[in-house]
Amino acid sequence: MYQYLLGLGSNIGDRKKSLEKAITELAQILADIKQSSLYESEAVLLENAPKEWDIPYLNMCLTGWSPLEPIKIFPLFQKIEEKIGRRTSKERWAPRFIDIDILLVDNLFIQQSSLQVPHPAMLSRDFVLLPAVEIWPDAKHPISGEFLKNIKPKIITNIKKYAD
Repeated sequence: MYQYLLGLGSNIGDRKKSLEKAITELAQILADIKQSSLYESEAVLLENAPKEWDIPYLNMCLTGWSPLEPIKIFPLFQKIEEKIGRRTSKERWAPRFIDIDILLVDNLFIQQSSLQVPHPAMLSRDFVLLPAVEIWPDAKHPISGEFLKNIKPKIITNIKKYAD
């Protein structure tokens, strides 16, 4: 069995509903799901991104278990994204109904063109680390060797717990 740490985000449409749909779908693939609180954060955008992309995100993390290895489960996560309406644009970092990122899988290191684990940007983003630490503080990053709870992110957004 593999333990997965996933990051979920949404910044268009009914953000909370999109995350709820994703969790329902993920529960068909992962066992013993544990989810973080919802956090709202500002969008992190590429330089010269259109101003209309600057829409706050709802973010969260969840953990779950599966016998499926990462390269086999990854396409299932992509299908969930497509079902919910992954993007309105194929452009990098464009607004999206749902984004599901594999952040960690146990202590595995995977470098393939379609899948990189751990997620290459997870250590730098507060909107990933804060919810990840909430549910799996003692996870060790397979490259840095540090516990997630001890890592200080480089990208600090105006993040807060989300309340309806």
